[in-house]
Amino acid sequence: MATLLVITKCIFSEIIISFIRAHFLPKLRNTMEAKDSQAKSYGSNVHYQNLQTLARDDTQHQNLIGTNEPDIDKSDTTCGIGSFRPACLQKFTNMYSFVFFYSLTGLTTSTLTIYITSQITALERQFGFSSAESGFILACNDIGFLVAVLFISHFLRNGHVPRLLSFLTGIFGISGLICALPYFVSSAYQGSGKVMETIENNEIHVSKLYRQVDQAFTTNYSFFVDMRANSTRYERDYEYMCKQPISFGNQVNNGTDGNNSKEQRTPQSTDTFALVFIAIGMIIQGVVKSGRSPLVTTYLDDNVPKTETGKYIGILTGLILLAPSISFSSATLFSKLYYTLEETDLTPEDPRWIGAWWLGFLVFGCVSFIVMIPVMLFPRKMPQKTKKWKNIPTPKLQMKWTNTHAVYNKGDTRSSLKISLKGFLKSILRLVRTRAYVLLIISLSIEFTGVAGVLSFEAKYVEVQFFLPAWKSNAYLGLTKILTLSAGAIIGGIFTTKFKLSARGSLALISGTFFLLALITCVYLITGCELPLIVGPASVPFRNPAPAEYMMPECVTSCSCDEHRFLPVCFNNTITYFSPCFAGCQDKNGTTYTNCKCLPDGSTVNSGICDTGCNTLYYYMATAFLTVFIGSTLFVPSYIATLRIVREEDKSLSIGMLTFSTSLLGWMMGPLVFGLLIDNACIVWNSSSTGRGSCSLYDNTNLKNYIYVTQMVLTLIASMLMLLALIAYIHDQKRRKRINNEQCAEMEIITDTDL
Repeated sequence: MATLLVITKCIFSEIIISFIRAHFLPKLRNTMEAKDSQAKSYGSNVHYQNLQTLARDDTQHQNLIGTNEPDIDKSDTTCGIGSFRPACLQKFTNMYSFVFFYSLTGLTTSTLTIYITSQITALERQFGFSSAESGFILACNDIGFLVAVLFISHFLRNGHVPRLLSFLTGIFGISGLICALPYFVSSAYQGSGKVMETIENNEIHVSKLYRQVDQAFTTNYSFFVDMRANSTRYERDYEYMCKQPISFGNQVNNGTDGNNSKEQRTPQSTDTFALVFIAIGMIIQGVVKSGRSPLVTTYLDDNVPKTETGKYIGILTGLILLAPSISFSSATLFSKLYYTLEETDLTPEDPRWIGAWWLGFLVFGCVSFIVMIPVMLFPRKMPQKTKKWKNIPTPKLQMKWTNTHAVYNKGDTRSSLKISLKGFLKSILRLVRTRAYVLLIISLSIEFTGVAGVLSFEAKYVEVQFFLPAWKSNAYLGLTKILTLSAGAIIGGIFTTKFKLSARGSLALISGTFFLLALITCVYLITGCELPLIVGPASVPFRNPAPAEYMMPECVTSCSCDEHRFLPVCFNNTITYFSPCFAGCQDKNGTTYTNCKCLPDGSTVNSGICDTGCNTLYYYMATAFLTVFIGSTLFVPSYIATLRIVREEDKSLSIGMLTFSTSLLGWMMGPLVFGLLIDNACIVWNSSSTGRGSCSLYDNTNLKNYIYVTQMVLTLIASMLMLLALIAYIHDQKRRKRINNEQCAEMEIITDTDL
């Protein structure tokens, strides 16, 4: 704990120093460079000698102003923290080492962010969330992101980037633990008697029947003793089976206690506590995530040659994009475990199965505290090995010291802050006036709306569309994304570096690729499995009027079946029933329901939907593989286009505004919009007197069309807007060139006149 406090203190100290650097130094650079250029142009030796004198006078103030030059502050270019800077660490003072160790933190935090998308079904089943509520939880990540991204990208851009990133990674770990908290609180609540309360609210009132047994047949007593001893089993199974009227002397109890069964039934509704805490955890993740992209991109661009930026961004992005594979692979393992980690008679194929969703948040949250340590030790600035610093400072450096010292002599911190805020607003104004940049971020935002919506619910979509258990859905998606995202990002980075793509080339590449992705999306519309005809309530559109020999007269009516409890069973691999109750089943043996009075000779049925003969899953996965690979090649060109369109001093803020806009209009809106679309495809809801819960049955055809037609349209719009961005950029370049030529012509005229 003491070590943690020391580290935290150091980190907060660095943040304060970073804040000072961000406000006092950047605004002086333009003035310094201008004066230095003027001094060189006119060859003022006197001025140069005066600068030398001022520089020597300012030597005693070098530590105060915090210059970054290697000869002035070695701690800014060496690995370590405080006085702990052993020689063995200095071998890691290079960009490749930083990329490797930061990729571990980025990989862990990205895995934690993506992991929740693989557990949507488990969360909906345990806490009764609808898809719209699940979309809100996912959108909370970007709500937190939007709150902080512009301020972090502008005010902390000149801070100690590695230590800031390390600190943010630790906060990320805390957010993971917060997301896991609802499981422990919910488990404690359930352990205090929620199960027995649920049993008493179901169709069979245990306590009521106990009192009736004392007045009637004592032979039935053992049945209810067994039922109370196995209350969890009856909660899971009995409510889905046929409820036979039970006679007690002159009384007949049909399981309703004289009231309508629907009024007594209280299925699960939304758990507000869980919704709030998971949302808080996701908001914290978003706040922390806001610093990653702008800070890392600027750190790389400031410490490597400009022609090498694309390569390093591609390598780093490629390594971090292994996160989806790790996320879905771990979700496959955790989804096979029941969420209480106890033995159960349910199987992962059962619609009531809830995987151990909370384990992922716990594991990756704890790993974050480990991987944050190496990143903390990297220097503020990588040493420039090719530079030879002289004993006598250059005029540029001298002017920098002199002007900075003058600012500190003023001691007017408020004035400096005001200047910095004014510069912040001017930078935003310059960016919004750049037409190509505005069209670029609108295009990417629209594209990311579709991408975010599909990625958020992809695991659930595969599970529902192809009738798979959650662990299989996650396994297929994990295999699809293994190395695909990383390979695409790395290849995109290498391609950008190899062909030295400019902003114009990057914009053209993005526009054409978006159009290609829209065409590929059409393939999704011919994959998928139709929902089979189901013997069930009249509310089911795909109702199967079962043959007379498979439906005994009025057997369903006498069973008091609940049309809100969906648990499909298959008879003879030909007919799917809405639940065991609609087949008249009264008992269960493993995954087989027996003594089904609605079937001939009390036949049996098996859990699950009958085989539909659908074999398009592999076509879907192949299309997903191709889409992910092609789309991931655009990561680096998108960054390069953004950095090259804007002015040098605006590049950090441009990345911040890009991520702000894509989060607001893309990653935040996507889950919300697609969550509502998915809810519109629902046929059967779990409902209660307190509200609507999660969806039990979807119309697969509508589900497919709602998702992929929407994504295709959004991608086509994004492609056209990116093409307009390219046209605007070419026009602006021609205009700048014309203005420069006119200025040069004017200078030549003035020179000729003076001569």
